[in-house]
Amino acid sequence: MPIKVRELLFSGLILEKIGKFDEAILNYDNALSINPNDARTYNNKGNKLKLIFLGVALGRLGKFN
Repeated sequence: MPIKVRELLFSGLILEKIGKFDEAILNYDNALSINPNDARTYNNKGNKLKLIFLGVALGRLGKFN
């Protein structure tokens, strides 16, 4: 794995920990543009997209209660 991809992956993980999911996803997208075959980066990106989707869905469900 190229050093730049590792840096983007690591900074994405840090951004996740502080709740900046959108910025983490951008880092993962940048890493994938360099190394489009990195399964770990796809996995991290997918997990964050799932969390964002669930948060939005649950927020919308709360408006109906």
